[in-house]
Amino acid sequence: MAAAVVAAATAKALSLAPVAGFAAETGKGVSGVVQGRRLLLGNVRLFADHGILLGVLSERADALRAQGATVVFVAVDGEAAGLLGVSDPIKPTAREAIRLLHKEGVAVVIVTGDSRTTAQAVARALGLDRVEAEVLPERKREIVRQLQAIRGVARARRLSRATIRNIRQNLVWAFGYDTLGVPIAAGVLYPVFGLLLSPINRECGDDVQLGFGDREGVAAAPCGTLRTEPRRSPTRRLSAP
Repeated sequence: MAAAVVAAATAKALSLAPVAGFAAETGKGVSGVVQGRRLLLGNVRLFADHGILLGVLSERADALRAQGATVVFVAVDGEAAGLLGVSDPIKPTAREAIRLLHKEGVAVVIVTGDSRTTAQAVARALGLDRVEAEVLPERKREIVRQLQAIRGVARARRLSRATIRNIRQNLVWAFGYDTLGVPIAAGVLYPVFGLLLSPINRECGDDVQLGFGDREGVAAAPCGTLRTEPRRSPTRRLSAP
């Protein structure tokens, strides 16, 4: 902001006088002595701390804030003397970036020391989800920590949902396996296809005897216990005439 003020003064060919006794109050403004006169530049908090009334400057400030400008009040020797409106044009890429974040389900929050009117004007222009305005630096850190905690909770919820979904899928597969496996193990398919499902655990890669009719063979079993055996015809006894 200071750079913008200096640039504007330079553009208007204004001379910049030296400053003595410069002091900065975090989140509020600055003060100093210029050509023997004490100047204050800052926000409403700074003027309130020094007991300086804004008077008609308040209405002019509200008009600038509604346009998204940051207002800096100026006092000379303890009296309100004027104000500056500083605005940062919104970059064309900002709206697209926020749109993409919304598409990914990300909420965008603005945390600023500016007035609520200014912050809300910017939020409307960009389509932001939440406004935290008139925030001092220490409060900004607290808000960031809170948002990080919320993000952690959101991640935990997504993980728990994925876990539950995985459990449900496993239950479906287990139920289907039991539905099919128990009848096969009981020998339902053995009379027709010679298929059995052994209840005994087998190591992956064990050989499985395969048999179809009079043909037999050996195959490696992948981690399962399904095996086929040749169906044996019942023995017939023929009596001599």
